[in-house]
Amino acid sequence: MITIIISTLNCENLIEKTLISIQKQNIENLQVIIKDGLSKDKTLEIIKNFKTRSGYKINLISKKDSGIYDAWNQALKYVENNWIMFLGAGDEIIKDSLEKYLKYLNKELDVVYSKIFVVKESFKKEINQKQPNLKRYMNIPHPSVLHNISFLNDVGEFDKKLKIAGDYELLLRKKLNYKFCDFFSIKMLHGGISNSSIDVFNEVLRIQNKYFQNRKIQNYVNYIVSLTKFLIKKHLNVN
Repeated sequence: MITIIISTLNCENLIEKTLISIQKQNIENLQVIIKDGLSKDKTLEIIKNFKTRSGYKINLISKKDSGIYDAWNQALKYVENNWIMFLGAGDEIIKDSLEKYLKYLNKELDVVYSKIFVVKESFKKEINQKQPNLKRYMNIPHPSVLHNISFLNDVGEFDKKLKIAGDYELLLRKKLNYKFCDFFSIKMLHGGISNSSIDVFNEVLRIQNKYFQNRKIQNYVNYIVSLTKFLIKKHLNVN
């Protein structure tokens, strides 16, 4: 029913808690695909040890890739189920969340998603978007998204030329038939590249100008406002 794809690279301090959180789910036919980019630390050792006691199927692919979206594309070739979730190392699935999703999975839907927590040490923030407005920004919390395999077959692979906002760009390729689920499913680790880099704003602007050409002025206004807020928070050291 559900496949989880995780991209890893030198994340020995993060990957095990993600795998343990998956182990706490209570669904049948769960598949986990880990695409590792040739880690040099103990990441692969941890994954291999966990495979022997996981209780669910783990496919491990260790080969070079050009970034997260290339890694996800490689992993998609091994998918056996109809619904796919993409996680980062350090993200955690809240206990029994996958079981809660099952009643919402309809073959007519493109994506199903829910609420998440963004966490780091004592910091905790709720992301709750019942009505996404993708023309303004990516406000569907991607770690919570279950993608219908038919949707992915329709829109094609992730654009591996993108480095940060490829998940956003993918969702813009067609008018989404989506379902919001009113529960928290994920604790997403704060501090990834999309949380900390100015480059994300530049990449999002290029994507919006591609898909919303009649809104270019508004795209630039959103860009300036979002970037200004980011820089102020960074200057004040506020999450």
